[in-house]
Amino acid sequence: MRETKEFNQIEYINNYIKKKYDRINLVVPAGSKQVIKSRAAQKGKSVNQYINELIDNDLKNSKEKKGDKKMKKFEIVKTTAEISWKERDEIKEGCTMYDVDPEKIASFGTKEEAEKELKKYKTDVCASGSLFTVEEFSIQENEYDEDGEWIGGGDIWKFTPMEIFVVDKETRKTIAKVKTYEEAEEAAEEYEGDAGADIAFCE
Repeated sequence: MRETKEFNQIEYINNYIKKKYDRINLVVPAGSKQVIKSRAAQKGKSVNQYINELIDNDLKNSKEKKGDKKMKKFEIVKTTAEISWKERDEIKEGCTMYDVDPEKIASFGTKEEAEKELKKYKTDVCASGSLFTVEEFSIQENEYDEDGEWIGGGDIWKFTPMEIFVVDKETRKTIAKVKTYEEAEEAAEEYEGDAGADIAFCE
């Protein structure tokens, strides 16, 4: 017949404490123990509860202060969009702003620095069959915590300019420089040259 081990309440409690809690040995200056016990009693707590409360409050305050430290960054971002021939009127400055996977190119502490860097980049439009691929660069303002984790933002300050050229088909001389594909088509239709006009994305 199997012997049933008698339940040991103290052993059970000690094992539970080992699993659920960490033990810290606290050393305080001589005479402080009674002061701590009295202060804990005034608050209606045990010494252990009182010390844990102090630690919890300090950790909480530390996290709140950490969260208050925000870093504002002005970032150069590349965004891309594919636009069909049917939707070509959408080709204008900012048409790539809904790119869900933008590429961060550079980051600066001030908008002025970012604007200076943005001048090095140009909007590019490539036509292939009935599809246009537009690539733009912009300045986005974002906020990060001190660990570099994104907090918020996404506001766009500036895009690289959209420049579309209307040129004579024969001489390739520029007739007009506009900011939207719709304007380019209008300028091409109004051109009275014998050879007619083309729309180009670079001079």
